[in-house]
Amino acid sequence: MKPFFTILIVLSFLSCSKEENKEPEHLNLDLVLKELPQQWELIKMTGSFQGSETTGDEMFWQETYSFSEDGTFTKTRIDEEGNTFTVSGQFRITEDMETPSDKSLVLTYEEVNNIIGSCYNRPVEYLYYRNDENLLLSNWWACDGPGLFYKKIQE
Repeated sequence: MKPFFTILIVLSFLSCSKEENKEPEHLNLDLVLKELPQQWELIKMTGSFQGSETTGDEMFWQETYSFSEDGTFTKTRIDEEGNTFTVSGQFRITEDMETPSDKSLVLTYEEVNNIIGSCYNRPVEYLYYRNDENLLLSNWWACDGPGLFYKKIQE
């Protein structure tokens, strides 16, 4: 009888399910930017009301970010008239103060410029990585700016 109970106890321990290691909701930006240089392009814009999504040539401008190994970046925008605007600066990865598990990409520009998508009149911009779609998102939408969605350009 003793061996039966021993086997039963061993089987009950083995049958207990272990919590699986699931991929975090927000992938660590350190891993996203592991291989530099990288280039990301604007693929979608949204407004503050439903049905205001635009993509491709319908967007008000075309835009790219280029991130370099030395911690610098360049942002290039081409407006509807074909005018090209370029600004640059340095980037770093930082934890979001409200949700420390989320990280953001902080872009610090050399000077204030109209193509910086920011809630403040400062030369700083924030991008967040959305793991479920492999997109970078601008936080400009938080203060009634457009929602800007960037996809990595595969080389």
